[in-house]
Amino acid sequence: MTRHKSRKFTAFLWHRRIGLLAFILVIILAITGIMLNHSHTLKLDRTYIDNSFILNWYGIQPEGEPTSYRVNPLPHSPVISVWQSHLFYNHTLLSTLEQKLRGVVQSDSLIVIALDHAIMLLSDKGELVERIDTSSSFNQVQRLGMKHNHPVIKTTDQQYYLADDEILNWHKTTPEGITWSTSTALSPQQREQLLTAYRGHGLKLERILLDLHSGRIFGHYGSYLMDGVALALLWLASSGLWVWHSRRRKIRHKKHYIKHHR
Repeated sequence: MTRHKSRKFTAFLWHRRIGLLAFILVIILAITGIMLNHSHTLKLDRTYIDNSFILNWYGIQPEGEPTSYRVNPLPHSPVISVWQSHLFYNHTLLSTLEQKLRGVVQSDSLIVIALDHAIMLLSDKGELVERIDTSSSFNQVQRLGMKHNHPVIKTTDQQYYLADDEILNWHKTTPEGITWSTSTALSPQQREQLLTAYRGHGLKLERILLDLHSGRIFGHYGSYLMDGVALALLWLASSGLWVWHSRRRKIRHKKHYIKHHR
């Protein structure tokens, strides 16, 4: 008799423990499920989340620090930056790059950007005017500077090339009289603006809720966690039924005993 009671007590105890563990995740499943069922009405696919904690959790965080160059020495000069292959004019995304940024100078009304094997020309408003492939003209660009008010580059084979007035043709020159482009440090405010630009609008709320509902938001093992919740619900259902059946049988047994021992 004692052993029978012990088994019932153990089942009831585990039923309560597993129920408490699954409680929070079941609430998450229920709330996210209801919201996802009404995704269009709630405009979940048009609502963006730009919370830093969530974006960092998803890994939308550039590695390292940005490389930045001022277009000219003036205090409010535009800044060209590259942060993990993203090219920015101030904090406006221009394009993605597969080459390193080697320098930035201003020649008349054009902004000249040197990459490993290309020269990019921007307007003073940051609009792309032209991109020139230099891989067939000379070796990899190492530095960019100005000489006699014309852009000049230094290549990895220690050669120097000076651009013509249209910045289309480059001719060999000497290293004398060159003012080299040097990188600049961003202020905390500029860095934060650049980080915001890198992240864009953020993440759609619909995606976050889908990942939360499926468990993928918790990483590689998140889906297994939600599988565990499903198994826990099955356990709760079956153990609850077993406890209910045991108590009902006990009540019937008690009534039968009283009926025959009056």
